[in-house]
Order: sequence, then C-alpha cells, then structure tokens
Amino acid sequence: MRGLLLLLCAVLILSSAFTACGGEGDSLADSSAAPAEESVFSEVGGSGEGSEESTESTDTEEDKNLRYHTKTYTFDSLKGEHENTVIENGVLKLKELQSSGSFICKLDIGSFDTILASWSANTHKGKVELAVSFEVEGGEWSDYLSWGPWSSKEGVSASVSNKCSKGLGKIGIDILTVDKGHTATGNIKVKLSLRYGSKSPEVRDFSLTTPQMEKQQTVDTAALPESFLNDVPMRSQLAPENGSDGNRICSPTTAVMALEYMGTKLDTMTAAKGIYDNGWQAYGNWSFAVAYTAEKGYTAYVDLYDREMMKYALSQGCTVGCSTYLTASGHLVLVVGYTVIDGVEYYIVNDPNVNAANPVRTNYTMDYFEDCWLRDNMNGYGVAYVFEGK
Repeated sequence: MRGLLLLLCAVLILSSAFTACGGEGDSLADSSAAPAEESVFSEVGGSGEGSEESTESTDTEEDKNLRYHTKTYTFDSLKGEHENTVIENGVLKLKELQSSGSFICKLDIGSFDTILASWSANTHKGKVELAVSFEVEGGEWSDYLSWGPWSSKEGVSASVSNKCSKGLGKIGIDILTVDKGHTATGNIKVKLSLRYGSKSPEVRDFSLTTPQMEKQQTVDTAALPESFLNDVPMRSQLAPENGSDGNRICSPTTAVMALEYMGTKLDTMTAAKGIYDNGWQAYGNWSFAVAYTAEKGYTAYVDLYDREMMKYALSQGCTVGCSTYLTASGHLVLVVGYTVIDGVEYYIVNDPNVNAANPVRTNYTMDYFEDCWLRDNMNGYGVAYVFEGK
C-alpha cells in the first residue's frame, strides 16, 4: 500500500507544470527527486524541532555562528576614511544635513579569485552602494567595481556589470572575478556610498565571501542529529496572484518563505518588486535577495556551503536558500531540513516551482541535489542565502 502511495505521489509531481524561473529556471523531472511524505516527519512548529530523531537546537540567537566562507564586518571595529559620513552606535550613516557621503576602509581578506558581497542596511528609500577595489601582485590596484545601488524604494536597485579599465577584473551582476593572468594579493578597499532618502540610510554591517577563504568554523558531524525539519510554510511561485511573473520569481519566493518562518509574512509579489534588479531586469540577484531580508530587520547574508555546513545550519533552526541548476537556467529553492529514508540521505526542500493548487515539499537525494548545487568555480561549494533570524 505504501509503495502504491509513493508511486501515485511521484506521478503527480512529475506531471506538475514546472516552468521557467526567471534569470534562474527551467523544467525539472528526475527520479532522484521524490515528493516529501508528510508521514515521514512529525508535526513541528516554528521552534525548529524536527522528526523524532531530531534534537532541538540549544544555541541562543547570540551563540549562533553560521558563517563558513564569509566574514562579516561591523563598523564599531573598522577604521577608514569618511566623507560626510559618521559611525554612531555601530551604524554607518550620513552626517546631519548631508545628502550623500561615503566610507572607505582597507582590509586583507586573503588571496581570492572571486568575491560575493552582502550587506545589512535600512536605506529609508535612499541608496546604499558597495564597491571593491583590489590589489594584484606587483602592487597595481583595480578600479572600484560596484554591486550597484540598493534601495528599499522600488525601481532604484540595479546591478552594474562592468570591467576594470586596467583589465584586472570585472563584476557580473553579483559576482566579482579577477581576470586570468592576475593574482589578487588579498588587500582590498571597500567603499560604501550612501544617498539620503526620507532620512539617512543606516548600514549595520557588510559581508564578503570568497571560495578561497579559510573556513570560519569546523562542523562536528558526530554531534548532528540524524534528521531535522524546520516547518516552513510552502509557497508556489506559480500561484495565480503572481501573474505572468510567477515563472521568474523563484528567488523572491524563496526569500518570502524564509521571512514568514522568521516572523514576517509578505505577499510574494510585494517582495519580488522589492528584490527586482532594474539593471539586470531579473529577480535573481543574490545580494539583493538577502539585502531585502536584512531591510526587514533580520540577519541574512550570502555564503558558500557544503553538506556538513548545510546540515549544521538547518539543525540550528535556520533555513538556507540555494542557487541551483535544478533547472537548465538556474533555480532558487529553500532547504528546510534533511532526513534519511531507507539508508539514503535527503534534503527536505521548499521548492517554489511546484503546482500552485497543491504546494508540497520535495525530497531530493543529497547526491543529486549537490550535483545541481555545488559549483566547480566556487571550489566545490554551493551558493547559499543564509537566513539566521533576528
């Protein structure tokens, strides 16, 4: 009987209308992806408890440290050059009566060939823009390469894909890369530009991620529970109210599921309009997705994860958005837990690209999922939106 039910579920999933997903998304049907069975998991609440094998996280919010290949920089520990800006109570903002300003600091992040960036700010409908200049061997410095202006005001946020005039590197939407033939020393300058909105923008911190960065922690795999589930409400990006853009909003749908779990429920299209990259004209900008979450008062950033760190983060009651190639052009999903079925390890995934009439979780075998998630150009790690909470 159980086998028959599984077969029926599989047929339903495979017959669902999987459609293209914006700058990231195409159809998917694979035998390694099985529909999640509600009977496998016990009923769970927002506490982050999982199945009977799971244990509740004992870490407090203050104890949580889920950074792996990411360093977060706060302004109470940074020294730099101010132009019409000031740091008050650990927050970077404009001086009184100033409409714009900037802050530049110099850091050593270790040798790298790629940088991902994220930031936590309340822009108050003004603008915050992060840019990086890097040194290569021989002492030459690149131009400032920008992730583009970010704002809580619709129609303003826009990535700026550009190349260094000196031929040292480039930035494409949300990824800075060093050109081949050059080696970055690790010395960089970070420039944060602020522009006034309804009041001064307030920047709490920024984070930098590189595949070459030394791991910020070691996961004790023996201490991890065998299974864990964060009971995050499902949503389908294909819901009728999302209209024709439903095919393109896997990243915003991923973010709003995480936001609802953390305590802020929003319409999917409201978030999509806030996350939209007016430069790229797409919804899948990694930095903008976590910046939108941070605007709501939560800790969120881009990182690079592997299986060990993914399981650890989930076991701490957090959810992780993953940029995958589950579809041909790329697809964002929210991983909410993991389990073992008949000796096989699975990720439990809130995949937004499901039938809107019956949105259910999907179990992906870890091996199959990681084939679609982990990237050779990221040293074998996968791009992750880490949603820590308050």
